Amino acid sequence: MSVIFVANVGNRDIQIPNHPELPSIKEARALGQLLLDNWETYRKEIQTDILIKALRWVARKHGVVDQVILVASDQKDERYRQSDTITVAQAIERLLIEQEDRFDWAKAIRNVTVEAVNANPSSYDDMTLFYDDLLPRIAPGRGDTVYLAVSGGTAAMAAMLLFKGIEHFQAQAHPLYVNEFDAMPTSLNVGRRILLNSLVSNIRLSIEAHQYHAALKLVEANAEFLQQALPHFETLRAVLGYARS
Repeated sequence: MSVIFVANVGNRDIQIPNHPELPSIKEARALGQLLLDNWETYRKEIQTDILIKALRWVARKHGVVDQVILVASDQKDERYRQSDTITVAQAIERLLIEQEDRFDWAKAIRNVTVEAVNANPSSYDDMTLFYDDLLPRIAPGRGDTVYLAVSGGTAAMAAMLLFKGIEHFQAQAHPLYVNEFDAMPTSLNVGRRILLNSLVSNIRLSIEAHQYHAALKLVEANAEFLQQALPHFETLRAVLGYARS
């Protein structure tokens, strides 16, 4: 089974608290590029508390993270490029790949990639299109786990990673949120609720259309999740099996 971690990168995901002379987080592109260009000077002082909390928790829980995907903005519109987080994501990528002593748990990470959002990261429509393109390319196998870290990035990036991730990965999706004051990430039960409502609605529609085979197929494909969510799961499965025959 593989473990996949998808995270939006925001301008709060990297900080250098002891160097007020550096560009502010509002100038994320310039800050990230300066860090990359002067790596040996700043690398030990880079802090990435919010994103790292979630990733560290996943790495320690599973012992391995097969794929880390960092989503960052890299807009074409020159008016907004100074706030883009693409270079911040590249700096975080480098930290994880180098596996410094303070990130000893990062040895569990097998692959890190950065995906760039060239459209408006504050547009819900643009982020819907972006994730509709990205998520199918991830293609987890049966039994794989996909963590969706929705703390960073714009509101549109967070919302659409949550909703499109649940829509695409179904029960394999595990949304996480990190508060900067908490030691560990919080699992978002709203994600499970959205999935449950969607599955129940589709099962009901199939039953109403007398498509018992389709309804049973949905139940069997999501058996592990539905067993935990529905108190009468076994009864439902038995009734659908009888109706199909």
